[in-house]
This record gives sequence, C-alpha cells and structure tokens, in this order.
Amino acid sequence: MNSRRRSGVLLPVSALPSPHGIGDFGPAATGFIDHLRCARMGIWQVLPLHPAGPDGSPYYANSSFAGNPLLISLSALADQDLISGEECRSAALPSGQVSYGEAGRIRKLLLGRAVERVLREGYRGDVDEFAARNSEWLSDYALFSILKERHNDLPWNLWDRPYRLRDISSLKEAEWRYRDKIQEIEVIQWLFNRQWDALRSHAGSNGIQLLGDMPIYPTHDSADVWAHQHLFCLDADGTPIDVAGVPPDYFSRTGQRWGNPLYRWEEHQQEGFSWWLSRIGRALSLYDLVRIDHFRGLSAYWAIPNEYRTAAGGRWIAAPGEALIDAIRKRFGGDNLIAEDLGVIDQPVRTLMERAQIPGMRVLLFAFGGDTDNPHLPFNHPENAVVYTGTHDNPPVKGWFIDEATVAERSYLKRYAGRDIGKDEVSDLFIRLAFSSVARYAIIPVQDLLNLGSEARMNRPGTQTGNWLWRLHSDWPAEEVQIRLRQYAETYGRVE
Repeated sequence: MNSRRRSGVLLPVSALPSPHGIGDFGPAATGFIDHLRCARMGIWQVLPLHPAGPDGSPYYANSSFAGNPLLISLSALADQDLISGEECRSAALPSGQVSYGEAGRIRKLLLGRAVERVLREGYRGDVDEFAARNSEWLSDYALFSILKERHNDLPWNLWDRPYRLRDISSLKEAEWRYRDKIQEIEVIQWLFNRQWDALRSHAGSNGIQLLGDMPIYPTHDSADVWAHQHLFCLDADGTPIDVAGVPPDYFSRTGQRWGNPLYRWEEHQQEGFSWWLSRIGRALSLYDLVRIDHFRGLSAYWAIPNEYRTAAGGRWIAAPGEALIDAIRKRFGGDNLIAEDLGVIDQPVRTLMERAQIPGMRVLLFAFGGDTDNPHLPFNHPENAVVYTGTHDNPPVKGWFIDEATVAERSYLKRYAGRDIGKDEVSDLFIRLAFSSVARYAIIPVQDLLNLGSEARMNRPGTQTGNWLWRLHSDWPAEEVQIRLRQYAETYGRVE
C-alpha cells in the first residue's frame, strides 16, 4: 500500500475545451496535464472512457472494454496527416456545452476518412496486432455494433433469433459479410488507444497518475451482456429477471433503479472470474488507478424485480466479493484499486475493504448534518481513504451551499469552521478541509477550484436529461488555479 500523501483534480475528458463539440485527447488534455504538473498535483481523475449512453453518461456504455470514439481528437488526427488541416478546421463547432449529436456527426464523417488513410498509409499491421491483442472483446464489440445498427438500433434481446441467441453459423456469416465494417471499427478503436496511450505517457512523464472509474455493472444493451449471456440474470428471451440499483441513500429518498442486469455469480466463480479479470486487465491498460463504482455490490447487492418501477421493492443478496478480490489481487496486485463505498455500508463491506487494504471515499458535502460520528467529517477520516469535496454526482460546493444545504447543515458548518461562512468562501474552505485531512488522497472537482455554482453540475442521479453537458471555458484561469493548488499542496504536505 502506497503511504505517500497525494492530491489531484477530477475532470472528465469530455469536459475539456475543444473546437469539436466535446472534450477530447487533443491539446487541451495535454495542457491540462501540464497545469497539474505545475500545480504539483499527482492525480487526474477522468471517469470512464467508454462509449457514452444516449444521455451522455459514461456509466451506461455499450461496452465495458471499448473506448469512446467521441474522445478521439480531430486536431491530433490532422497533426498526424490522417485528416487534412482544412477538414479539421471546417468541422469546428461553437464552444459551450457538450454537443453529443454534433460531435458524433462530424466524427462519423472524419473518422471514416481517417480509417481509409490508416489502411492506405501502412498502419494495417499495427491495427491487426492491436485487434489480435484485444480479440477477447473487440470482435464481439464490433459485431454487436454492426448488428445493432442493422436492427434499427433495437436492444439485442429484440434482434432476430439467430443473432439474439448467438447462433455460431449466423455470426460467422455476419463476420464475413461485414468484414470491411468490422475492420473500420477496429481501426477506430486503435486510433482511440493510440491517442490515449500517448496522453497517458505524457501524464506519466510528468508524474501524473490517471484515475478511471469502473461501473460495477455493464448496461443490458451492451456487447458484454450479449456476448456473455450466461453470466447475467436473464430469462430465455434475454430480458433481465432482477435489475440493479440501490435503496434510499444520500442521493434519492426512494432509492435508484439503475436497470442493469445482475450477475450470475455462481457462473463467474465456476469460470474463475475470467470475465472480471479481463475487465480489470483492460482497465489497468487504460488507467494507473481504478475506482470500482458501487463497491458494496461485491459484498451484497440490491436486487430489484424487473417489473418494479422503483427500487423500493428490492432485497439484499450476498455476493462472493472476497473470492473475487482475491483473484484480482493474485493476478494484478491490489495497490491500484479504490472503492466507491458510498451509500448503505455495513460491516461485511468494511471487512472486505480492510482485508484487501482498498481505500474508500469520504465526501465533505455529506459531512455536516450534525452527527459527530459521521464518517465524512474530517476528524473521522481514516488514513487509507480518498477525500473529495464532492463527486460528479453532487452539485459543486458553492451550489450545494446556496441551493441545497439545510439550516442544520449551515449551522453545523459555521460551528465547525468557527466563523460565518459566505457563499464565495465555502469552496475554499472545503478544499482546505480536504487537503488537511489525514486521508492519503485528496481529489477536488475542477468546478470547486473555480468556485462555480449549480449551473456547473455534472450529473444529477435519477434524472435522464441535462447531465454530462458542462465544460471548461477555453479561457479558464489556469495559472491562478495552479498557484492556489500548489499552495494547498505545499501547505498540507501533498507535494509531488
């Protein structure tokens, strides 16, 4: 276990400035790493990099292994002569919020041209090597993407029966018929990996570790579930029997019904957790540190009958977390895992984390309800933890203080700070509390560094629209933030 105190910043790649509708792996990403180095930070938390769901959520991807093509930088493709400079410039979009539709439209055209040039310019061998190395997931993902398009974007369990049930001869015929399209998808994933590997190398050379998130469950309408139906709780038609979610917690008084299919854990155990190990291996090929979202589901999970519209009728079912974590540690070690342990946490979850020495999370926005036993209060933090001012599911601190904090929370915060706190001071106070915590890691959302309000919220759990849209302005005060972060790091012993 690494005992060094470290600090970092939370910012999804999609939220970076760029001229092409969404943040990407281009100059702004490289520049952000340079800013972190100058600020003496050691971690950039980027959230999942997988294809985003219809609402832009990276937690509802159609693959737990593939990369999101929208994050491929058109500027970098132009620098590599895979598209022309004029093609890149003509694809510019207005700055502002993420525009998933427009970003997808321009990339569909220009990535198609880049694929042609990749195959023409002698990269075919590199692509073939990448496809062979990643064949465990890439071939299923490519075929899933094509068949879904051919079935008018219907969920896989509504496809024609031979494809829904993965008839071998039908899949072989489809692989032959769509071989050119499959190769195009392979090239796009190669381009994604090539750009990300370059960015990760730049981060590593500047002492920055990349922290990514792993959603505990894949989406039902995904290549993962379609290709491994026996590993999930599905009926004969491929419909989930029970679905995932959580009971009432910090975020929702009625709980959350996520709708993901649950695991058939006995099948995973019989296969030696091979799918999970492949997934962890892929994550560690992308990130230096991996945060397992909803970690408590590895100890016991909330199973909701699929016909229920809310999470209220769910029940707890035990999961073989100890055996899974042992298998992961045996293959990969354990110093690169973090547990998202928010919500209903009982002793078995704590025991699982303590046994594997996996750090959990503390969120200051949850700290000030008035209970001195609250685990999120700074004086209750353990050393083996990651402290956040807030997460991507919270409003920025200033927004919370203005729009959501109760009278009791404001009163306790005032007593805790020993003085009145104004709306323009509260973000700085929370950042200082995070940096001064005994917790080993302190990570600050960039919105709090900029003292932004609820207008900059990234995600509101339980809602389907208006999320994952916020982005940094290209003229954000980077040098001012660098100076402040460097002062925090030096003052509280978190320097790199």
